[in-house]
Amino acid sequence: MTRVQVARSSTTSQDGAVALRRDAKIELLKRAPLFSGCSKSELRALASTADELDLREGTIITREGRPGREFFVLISG
Repeated sequence: MTRVQVARSSTTSQDGAVALRRDAKIELLKRAPLFSGCSKSELRALASTADELDLREGTIITREGRPGREFFVLISG
């Protein structure tokens, strides 16, 4: 299963975890063009598996050519 990472700028805990309500996650995902055509039930399913991260400016989240098992949705920054 592919993990969805929702990355955005905010003030959070030191480890980068951001705790959002499911409704807030759905709203963030819906703003991404990739998910704009998804139904509410599809967005709910995505939101239930999505983790949120708060990343400092300049943080490298992946490198070209590197295999991955997750993908990132950058909300802001």
